[in-house]
Amino acid sequence: VKDATCLQSTDDGLFMLVGTEAGQIQVVNTLRGAVASKVDVGEDPIKALAIAMKGTWLATAAGAKVAVHSVVKSPPFLKAAHEIPLKEQATHVHMSEDGKVVLAVNSAGQMEAFALAIPPPQLEVEEEEEDEEAAEAALDQKAAEEGTEPPPLPDPAPVLLAATSTDADGQPRTPQVFFCFSPKSRDVGETAAKEVRNVLVVYCGTSVFYKFTLKPREAEDESLQAPSVTLRTPSPISTAAMDTSSAFLCTGMDNGTLLIWNNIFNTQHFCLKRHKGRVTGSVFKETSTPFPHLITCAADSLRLYDMKDGSLLKTFSSIHLSPLRVIPSEIPLAIVEGTD
Repeated sequence: VKDATCLQSTDDGLFMLVGTEAGQIQVVNTLRGAVASKVDVGEDPIKALAIAMKGTWLATAAGAKVAVHSVVKSPPFLKAAHEIPLKEQATHVHMSEDGKVVLAVNSAGQMEAFALAIPPPQLEVEEEEEDEEAAEAALDQKAAEEGTEPPPLPDPAPVLLAATSTDADGQPRTPQVFFCFSPKSRDVGETAAKEVRNVLVVYCGTSVFYKFTLKPREAEDESLQAPSVTLRTPSPISTAAMDTSSAFLCTGMDNGTLLIWNNIFNTQHFCLKRHKGRVTGSVFKETSTPFPHLITCAADSLRLYDMKDGSLLKTFSSIHLSPLRVIPSEIPLAIVEGTD
């Protein structure tokens, strides 16, 4: 792929989605090692990609817009769903795992988030239902030939406009963005707790991170939203990770300390045993229990922790490299990128 700017892989690893300077998304079949399809998104270079819902939805940032596509199993493999205008040129894009929220960072140092109304993922069809599926597909094809189109998806709704942090020179910092659910306190007269979607924004190199509540707002509203929660760390943050349930956030720091935060109550959950230097990588790994494991790395070692009680399960100190980061893997294997 020529002039590639960014890439993302689908969860099953079958396709690699590559953004280019020419404003194209090229779909690469990883089994064949060849480009299977090219989709023009616009004339602006693709700055960033984000994949959600196990690789079935894709968001692209290019120019002053975010385009949302569904990822389908037949050529051209991408089907346009939304085109969202931004206030300034897009630099980064993030999408929640369920595909219901897309957040873009623009060149003016602002975060713009939108709620999406996308259909739920299709369930796998059993073999005995294949004939029925084929009949439905034939009806759909006939309807398409007759000019009938499915109803359009509702327009994306703005839910956040906030400023990013700036460095000493006044330049916007690049945030790490984590989407999470947290129970809402019961209001008077209510009988059940509700869930409110939040976004955690972490800036590596600083000692502070923020939680923003995503709530409906008017498209014409230019006011910047303040964070609902501000949390501080005793040392600058060097790495951050969140587990898939969004219950835990890990912040590794320059002084080697690991702080585990409870995202529901916005409190510190654990302070884990220090590495002997700056923490360079962290990733959560799901287990068969409600409590995930945490893998962290620094120049001294690779470590495995249990989030049930914060205990250190294993230390790998004889690896032949200086670890920089841990790469998530679906198999019981720690993939470590190092300097050697």
